[in-house]
Amino acid sequence: MSYTDTGTPTSGNGSVVQLGLDTSPQTWQTVALIAGDISGFGATSNKLDTTHQNNPDGYKTFTLGLKDPGDLNIKVFWDPDDTTLNGADANGLWTLANTQEFRNWRILGGRDENADEYFTFNGPVMKMMFGLPLDGIKNADVGWAISGKLTHSSEV
Repeated sequence: MSYTDTGTPTSGNGSVVQLGLDTSPQTWQTVALIAGDISGFGATSNKLDTTHQNNPDGYKTFTLGLKDPGDLNIKVFWDPDDTTLNGADANGLWTLANTQEFRNWRILGGRDENADEYFTFNGPVMKMMFGLPLDGIKNADVGWAISGKLTHSSEV
């Protein structure tokens, strides 16, 4: 049996995270100054042991538990004047980290807002930890708890 590689690897360069605003129809606000990888989301399941005393052949058996979509993690360069980051705006990440409000979010996986794939989820900003290095750029590690299903689509 031969294997033919038909896929085309693509770069995550230019990917963005967007907040769903409370508008009808929903519009999206891009989080500014993402400084590195967008990571931590997907799907994992717990392996549940179903082994019993009469298992055939002496092998353990398993089933899978509930799916966990993970946590979204990014690093941003901290600009206290940017309203997508600061606490001066109701939709700023610092405000949302403090209110713990569940909101709609979207991750676009391409070079611009016309990317051909995206993920959507609902959840709160659960972490915003600041870094103020002596010889470097002010930054913050931001994390979301993804609640419920993480949805993947290939059309924007």
